[in-house]
Amino acid sequence: FRLPDNSVVTLNAGSALTYSKRTWKNERSLSLTGEAFFEVQKGSNFEVNTKLGIVEVLGTSFNVRAYDDQLAVACKTGKVRVTGIDNSKRIIIPGQKVMTASGAELTEPAQIELSQIDSWISGVMEFESTPLKEVFKELERQFNKKIEVEAEWLEQERYNGYFDRNDLKGTLDEMSISMGF
Repeated sequence: FRLPDNSVVTLNAGSALTYSKRTWKNERSLSLTGEAFFEVQKGSNFEVNTKLGIVEVLGTSFNVRAYDDQLAVACKTGKVRVTGIDNSKRIIIPGQKVMTASGAELTEPAQIELSQIDSWISGVMEFESTPLKEVFKELERQFNKKIEVEAEWLEQERYNGYFDRNDLKGTLDEMSISMGF
């Protein structure tokens, strides 16, 4: 989507973005549920509000993921300030990511590969030591399917890899081979 100031927002599956066209010129503020990648034009402050925190930007590109009770913000270019609902604040630069869950304090900035920040836009979802429970949740969101796991121990296993958002069968086949289920 192109915003009134020519900033560009790409939304991921199961995501929603709202803003006021009436006040946009004076206040570049919007609300996000889900995940979006932003390419923000320079100008006045730009704010992304989620239920777990606020992301403030000055002409940059970044990713915000705010599903359920988790918030993750990664900076691709420029600089981003993240304020959690507990008022913890972190400033991140390109190649850094901060997270919070259930309103806990924001993590310290961690390194992330620049290519991972917006790989979902091209249809690739990457996971690094991610609990399978979270991977299955993402597969459900991307493919609009329900996944039932009968072996509870399996949900605690961690997954390293990626999947193509256009190939559910191939993704499940690859996971079952690599994870042994």
